Amino acid sequence: MSFLTTPLDNNDDGCSKVNNREGASTVDENGHTKLHKAAEKGQCDIIAALLKGGAKVNKQDKLGMTALHYATENGHTGAIELLLNVGADIGATDKKKRTLLHCAAENGNSQVIEMLIKTGAEIDATGERDCTALHCASKTGNRAVVDVLVNNGADIGAKDEDGCTALHYAAEDGHCSVLELLLDRAEKQRRDSAKL
Repeated sequence: MSFLTTPLDNNDDGCSKVNNREGASTVDENGHTKLHKAAEKGQCDIIAALLKGGAKVNKQDKLGMTALHYATENGHTGAIELLLNVGADIGATDKKKRTLLHCAAENGNSQVIEMLIKTGAEIDATGERDCTALHCASKTGNRAVVDVLVNNGADIGAKDEDGCTALHYAAEDGHCSVLELLLDRAEKQRRDSAKL
């Protein structure tokens, strides 16, 4: 049994067991801390207790992921807000250079994307292969996420290391509604810039 299975898997409070520096910073064979697991599950009370007990908010696991990455991947807005309020790095990247926006885009969570953008996440930050969050969202075909990113100024013309844009990703994977949205927005941007 891993240290992570008790009390976090039972959604117990567990606060008395983690309210010390030793318990808050223990890691498993993958470099996961209790904070990583609590963030993954959105357990805000446990996150708060771990942080009070000395857990390092920006500690990375073997994949380079922080607790904020895990909360973001799983759409736990309360945990995201709590972690950001105590100094979690909005610009954190994992070993694949994925930002928090990349994680949210890959998992189709437009609410988390809006939250991260409002908090200062760099919308056109590039990750592995120079892909942006818009590339990721276009590849997965999530129109709502693409819409949020474009409405917040994501660069439709951003190219990955192969010269492909989000349009290429949407077309390649047959995501017609995303492709239509991107083409409409690109045309609108072209018309608007022609007026200047």
